[in-house]
Amino acid sequence: MLEALGTNAPPLHELARWPEQGQARVRILSNHPRLEWTEHMATALGPLSIEMQSVKHLRTRGGEMVFERTAPHGSIRFAYLPISKPDNRPLKVRVRLVGQGPELVEERRLAPNETWNTDTATNGP
Repeated sequence: MLEALGTNAPPLHELARWPEQGQARVRILSNHPRLEWTEHMATALGPLSIEMQSVKHLRTRGGEMVFERTAPHGSIRFAYLPISKPDNRPLKVRVRLVGQGPELVEERRLAPNETWNTDTATNGP
């Protein structure tokens, strides 16, 4: 992982591991020293990379991702990066925004290597 991040990457912190002793089978790494929600977060769900600003991912169920606004203005950036090179099928992304304003639902089909930036402002995406 360190090699993939390159030399300009921030330091990594091991927040949790299993088992606690010996060879780790599961490790949770972060560039933040504590396991807590911050205003800017990033994660990956399989081939989908998600960057969040002033929103919190609550759950993914039935193909829908639900996010809660934590401030009046924010954004979410989705990037579809297929794991397998020959995979060129579109990926359906359905988003529900709740909290601090009207509930909004939006859906897109992303092509491989396509990104989608959505504004989470309380006046709409």
